[in-house]
Amino acid sequence: QSQTPLRIGLPPKQEGAFLEGVTSNLTAVLDALVKIDAERSEAFKKEDRDNIFAAVRASEGGFHGVNMQIKDRLREWYIDKALELAEAAVATERLQSSRTRPVKSSDGVGVGDGDGDGDSQEGEGSDDGGADPGQSLYNLAAALYSLGEYQAALRFYERCLAVRVDEFGEDSPRVGNICHQLGSVLNSLGALPEALEMFERSLEIKLAAVGGESHPDTAGTLNNMAQVLAGLGDYEAAMDLLNRALAINLALEEFAEHPETAAMYNNLGVVCMRASEEAEEDEAASREFSDRALAMFENALRIRLAALGENHPDTAATYANMGNLHMSQGRPAQARDMYEKDLKTTLAVLGEQHSSAAASYNNLASAYEELHDYPRATELYERALAVSTAALGENNIETARYMGNLADLLLKAGSRAAEDRAAEDRARTLLRRCVQVMSAALGPDHPAISFYRSRLGVE
Repeated sequence: QSQTPLRIGLPPKQEGAFLEGVTSNLTAVLDALVKIDAERSEAFKKEDRDNIFAAVRASEGGFHGVNMQIKDRLREWYIDKALELAEAAVATERLQSSRTRPVKSSDGVGVGDGDGDGDSQEGEGSDDGGADPGQSLYNLAAALYSLGEYQAALRFYERCLAVRVDEFGEDSPRVGNICHQLGSVLNSLGALPEALEMFERSLEIKLAAVGGESHPDTAGTLNNMAQVLAGLGDYEAAMDLLNRALAINLALEEFAEHPETAAMYNNLGVVCMRASEEAEEDEAASREFSDRALAMFENALRIRLAALGENHPDTAATYANMGNLHMSQGRPAQARDMYEKDLKTTLAVLGEQHSSAAASYNNLASAYEELHDYPRATELYERALAVSTAALGENNIETARYMGNLADLLLKAGSRAAEDRAAEDRARTLLRRCVQVMSAALGPDHPAISFYRSRLGVE
């Protein structure tokens, strides 16, 4: 029953091991939630088990609904508990430092402080080789971000930033790196002006501290600033920054054919694709941007195939972006072919149950939808939703997007078969849930929600 509380506890003696486990591999911990199945539960007495199972089967949603509630609640508990323990570790470390160590005054950069395309490590631990709570906060934030848990990632990065400013000062390269990561999270949350402010702060620190305009870390921040500017519709400024970033990497022999350079080609292709869509009324300009986008994606694919191989997530992402370009240019058949390659590579590398597989299924579904193959599109949207729900939970923003896409297709197909009321009812249920989840994650006024509200007939 929905009124039954779910209490989760952790013995105090296991708290250290729990924090170490989620810090070292939060993704694996959360991935384990996929395996939760209430039907495998046991009770002290068999009759109690039988009565409980009968009640669950009779409830709305049955065991599937119970499993989803348990997974979502456990996911929230993991995140809240990890932050609580990390905060406690910070406080303990500070107390010990005040008793045993001199006050730090150095702004030296730890190993791995560079960020490139935004996937770097913030540091390698404390100066004495012991546990570093700031690093724990950072690692947890990075894992949460990779899982699409943007609000939670924001909380951890903000706490990490406060810790590092206190330890190393406002102008430390460590602080610049965390500002970069905060910019990425804020960008994902649609808080573009705030994201741009964070990237600008990161860039200012890097220009002063890590080698100026010629350093790869500077290129990484220019790259991400460009994505925010593109989101704000300033494609010309975005292209200028990406060209600056590419110039830095191409001037360095070790980076000319590097995967990070491929990422910049890829991002420049995305910006050119958006500029092409924006200039659709000017056919010549739109075609010029589209052609340039394709050339950038081809450069990215060339480097990734050489450096990473066919079976790599970044190679799959390039196929997906090439598919996106074909879709934006009204070529769904070519898009379908690229999305098929993306899906094949993603399944080979990450497996059927990975959240990236859900994105690949969703993209392929959109191509079949444009080709008016609604049965195949519905099948793929259903698969995307099922995989995302199992991997990320029902309350995840990506899961919500797949709900919205499936609902929109059901309504579209329903307009051709008005008698199919069950499909329309399900579509509206999905849309309501989609709006609820996205509003909680992004805020009720986020532009991404307006389309789904309109499909529900709500302003």
